Amino acid sequence: MPITPYIDTYVRDIYLSLEGGLVRVRVFVKPNSKRDSVSDEGDLLVVSVTDPPREGRANKKVVELLAKYFGVKKSQVRIVSGHRSKEKIVEVLGVDERFIS
Repeated sequence: MPITPYIDTYVRDIYLSLEGGLVRVRVFVKPNSKRDSVSDEGDLLVVSVTDPPREGRANKKVVELLAKYFGVKKSQVRIVSGHRSKEKIVEVLGVDERFIS
């Protein structure tokens, strides 16, 4: 069942909610990629990581890349669901609303 995004006039579909600087983001992870990258693919963020999906290495890299992408500390990024899946929901604290408008 698809996730229904929280809709607001300035929030795109990949952002499920925005309140008090806390954002929930839909993420699709591509492990074992040739290079690390984050791209906006319309209704979700695609995070490509060179690390394999073993022992949490890919998840750790996802957190690092999203922290850099949003301009926040790694401690402000948390995987909420999908720890063992390519599809994840990630919370990011301290995102400037102008960034996602």
